[in-house]
Amino acid sequence: MPDSQARDTDKANWPKLTEKDWYVFAICLAIGAIIAAFFAAWWVFGGTSVLEMKQRIDVVTPFGAIYLALMTFCTVAWRGMVTSRQADQQKRQNDANDEANYSKLLQEAAKLIAEKEKIPQVVAGISTLEILLTEPQKRFAVEAMDLLADLLIDTYEKPGFDNVNRATLRALVTGEEKGARSRTSAKFQKPVSSSSFDKHWPRIAGIRPLHLVGGALWPTIYDSMEDSLGRLEKVRLHECRITKSQSFRECVFSDCRIEVIDDFDLSRNTFKDCDFSDCAIKVYGILDAHSIKEGRNYYKPDNPPRDHLGNVVTDVFISYEEYQKLTEDDIPF
Repeated sequence: MPDSQARDTDKANWPKLTEKDWYVFAICLAIGAIIAAFFAAWWVFGGTSVLEMKQRIDVVTPFGAIYLALMTFCTVAWRGMVTSRQADQQKRQNDANDEANYSKLLQEAAKLIAEKEKIPQVVAGISTLEILLTEPQKRFAVEAMDLLADLLIDTYEKPGFDNVNRATLRALVTGEEKGARSRTSAKFQKPVSSSSFDKHWPRIAGIRPLHLVGGALWPTIYDSMEDSLGRLEKVRLHECRITKSQSFRECVFSDCRIEVIDDFDLSRNTFKDCDFSDCAIKVYGILDAHSIKEGRNYYKPDNPPRDHLGNVVTDVFISYEEYQKLTEDDIPF
């Protein structure tokens, strides 16, 4: 490693020829060519006979060819560097023009979505922001995501904004897939769900952290949003795989696979028919065995749950065999 670094340092210290250097070389060689041609002609025609002049031409010709090749090389190198510089200048100019154009698009989109009572105009503004999100350089992708996040916060679940919400959610997904994320955190609310089959949350992409209140989450949506979730309150989660200890409050977990949880979440949420096999439980107090067993929450004997110290925690759950006796149908785990 040190040898390669030393070689890289040596290469960095090597002299570099600039466009001006190649230009000077080409001019000097051209002037030299004129002078050399004069002296060559004087020497050749100074021969005493035609045969001697032909012999002198044969002597001079290879050197002249080499000289002309060297001059041509310097000229081509200089011209190549000029072309490269002009191309770079043109690219910078194009980039500056593109940035100005995309900046105007951002401003126009902001104006379009500002008048929220004009639904078609707002949808057009969202489509304009999507152009910024799919632009290869992503010059204003973050700013576009911020505008979309603010729009969703202002209009979500409000009457008459269904089309706006769908278009905004679609654009946020596009932005996240392109690697953009809003700098805005957000709280969204739905009515408390009485079952797992109503008031479903859609995928809300590109916003972190998310605070969700009410509604229901199914596994595909929860998996896509897990890294962005900051707090869940009064949310019903069905068949979800919990791999991170989020901030849950008064949530209902049904038929979920719990892999990580802490005792605070066990005590302030409701669990029903959940699998705690091989679950890592952060225990800070005393677990309420009655409430957890009452929900028919179980573990498989070969993979018991453990606390953060590695101790087996089985007394607050029922075994899988007991669970099977309490239910009429086997669960699909």
